[in-house]
Amino acid sequence: MATQRAARTSGSDLEARRHLLSGLPVTQRRELLAGVSTAVLEGGDGPPVLLLHGPAGNAIHWMEVIPDLAITHRVIAADLPGHGESQLTEDGGLDVEHVVAWLRELIEHTCPSPPVLVGHALGGAIAARFAADHGDRLSRLVLVDALGLTGFEPAPDFGLALNEFLAQPTERTFDELWRRCALDLDGVRRRVGERWEPLMAYNLERVRTPGVMAALDGLMAHFGLPAIPPAELERIAVPTTLIWGRGDRATALSIAEAASDRYGWALQVIEDCGDEPPIEQPAAFLRALRPALGTHGVTAPVSESHARALAAAGFRGEVVGRDDTAYDDLRRVFNGMIDRRPALIARCTDARDVSAAVNFACDSGLPLSVYGGGHNVTGNAVCDGGVTIDLRPMKGIEIDTSARTCRAEAGLTWGELDAATQRHGLALTGGRISTTGLGGLVLGGGSGWIERMCGYSVDNLLSVETVTADGQILTASERENPDLFWATRGGGGNFGVATSFEFRLHPIGPTVLAGMLLYPAAMAAAVLRNFRDTMADAPDEVGSGVALLTAPHEESMPEPVRGQPVVGVIVCYAGSVELGQQALAPLREFGPPALDLVGPMPYTAVQRLLDDSYPAGMRNYWTGDFLSGLPDEAIEVMCRFHLSAPSPLTGTVTFPGGGALARVPDGTMAIGQRGAPFNIHITSLWADPAGDEANIAWTRAFSTAMKPFTTGRVYVNFIGDEGQDRVIASFGAEGYARLQAIKQRYDADNLFCSNQNIKPSGAERT
Repeated sequence: MATQRAARTSGSDLEARRHLLSGLPVTQRRELLAGVSTAVLEGGDGPPVLLLHGPAGNAIHWMEVIPDLAITHRVIAADLPGHGESQLTEDGGLDVEHVVAWLRELIEHTCPSPPVLVGHALGGAIAARFAADHGDRLSRLVLVDALGLTGFEPAPDFGLALNEFLAQPTERTFDELWRRCALDLDGVRRRVGERWEPLMAYNLERVRTPGVMAALDGLMAHFGLPAIPPAELERIAVPTTLIWGRGDRATALSIAEAASDRYGWALQVIEDCGDEPPIEQPAAFLRALRPALGTHGVTAPVSESHARALAAAGFRGEVVGRDDTAYDDLRRVFNGMIDRRPALIARCTDARDVSAAVNFACDSGLPLSVYGGGHNVTGNAVCDGGVTIDLRPMKGIEIDTSARTCRAEAGLTWGELDAATQRHGLALTGGRISTTGLGGLVLGGGSGWIERMCGYSVDNLLSVETVTADGQILTASERENPDLFWATRGGGGNFGVATSFEFRLHPIGPTVLAGMLLYPAAMAAAVLRNFRDTMADAPDEVGSGVALLTAPHEESMPEPVRGQPVVGVIVCYAGSVELGQQALAPLREFGPPALDLVGPMPYTAVQRLLDDSYPAGMRNYWTGDFLSGLPDEAIEVMCRFHLSAPSPLTGTVTFPGGGALARVPDGTMAIGQRGAPFNIHITSLWADPAGDEANIAWTRAFSTAMKPFTTGRVYVNFIGDEGQDRVIASFGAEGYARLQAIKQRYDADNLFCSNQNIKPSGAERT
């Protein structure tokens, strides 16, 4: 049989295979496995991933995903017995036990540690059979449009096309079969490019080869046609993921859904895809595969292939990998609970660099995150095993003093933006901690001390430059891409990478009347009631917040409050110092306070008032809610939890609404809940990991106790990882549905998912 097959291998066939292999970062060798001489492709040096192809195929079937997988993993792709370049035993005999033995030897010969076994179609049936009895040899199992989960009953037109191709392999029947496999055959041909003709020629030659058809018939009889008994599938103990094309004509999605429900297997559905996801939608397939590979904590050093791919995409910035001395500093975020390790950090210099990095991540199927200031409590600025787009080098700012506008790049912090605008006596709402990144805060809405006078940051946003999932650089404004502009103002980083913003500025500063009033905790209830009543009628210029915190243990603190729980009232008058004296009197004269730190000060100092209370690197757990009011019952709950906080670093700040915030109708932009009278932010901070359970439990209990006084909505920048219901609560059901439709238009594959994620409208089951 081997001699006969070798004799039938034509020169054109070998040339086609060489052409297909030339673009893959793999070497080819042969292994004698269970008596079968097997062609094995191998490349990369990370954790092993073993790929088994589908029927009538060969290892090159995976050519569209091997280059990107090989960046982070050791990839092995083998021809199944009797397929591609594999040569059968002399008698050509194959049965289930024989193929399982073949796969066991393949793993022993090629995998230094238990691999992730990925099987497509017939390869999936083989992989499932193997995992049922040999799961200890695997780390994970991935079944892609796998046969064998039920009896093989393809759609009638697909079945006819398959039978015709197998009976009469010609260019016509090959084309007809593919038209029933792929939802977008023309798109597949464009993606594969010059490899399409050699791929077709190679497959036609393989199907015509004597012995291959016999092996195919035998394997299909064992694996493809009858279902694998459920008792065998129930023996699969290794973590298992199903990846399915929604339009699969050979094995319907309903089969995968039933298997997912019955066996508890994860299911990832690829939209706009038939039964060939590795070649039809390779980027989407890789995004579905990466989580199943268990790449948490697995990264690879930046290699020449990274650099070449980024450079080819037009990237001109710096690429930093785990072996670089700056890597650990650059991946560190504000929340010390986050320890994620991206495969690379792409430090961008402009929107074109961002576009190149987006294209690279998308084409590679790698997760993507965007680092602006790294301040969000979720730590979504960094991702495991993916590409972190680092905007911090992008700090340009241009100010038009006559028009009172500025154009600011997304890598700025609020301290840097405030310093630049205040040189001209101009200001913009945002950033109560000066090290907060500009972009992340603005995209979530942008709350700040002067919001009652000037509105949120997004109320002053004139336009935004955004790099979308397809790498386009778009301007969004009321006139250009208005749907994107609507979503950008409060919808977070779900729709692209915002690279620069154009803002309207206001004549505030450089000196304002501001500061903090401190009272002992015993006065907290009375102070909160006075704050509530005073702010109900306060002019818009009065920006404020009431904070339940612990005073520093410093000599500058009066003895009654030093190191003790206190209540603080922070104020900032967005007008002249003289008018501010009168407007702030109802707050300053109440008590009296144990310490009055209010006075004329630079606006930039106001923006740093809370910096020392929120040191970077602490362990953080936050939540928040819009309040429907501040009744005495709510105040009692706040005071009670304040005295029981496990950590002296923990604080709760309540901000008043009204003013300019309430004058913008809900629905004008993504951020809503304009009429809420108060917004509460519970921020737990502590240093020791041993305190995680106590601090998180306290925060959740406090939040639960406050729920009777909330509106049911939340400001998206104030919450952590609290589930999809809380994301929806940020926008309301109607607003969320509108955002989903816009997400579907600009990011249907949910590339930008490292955020408070808005799922595309077509992604109900991903």
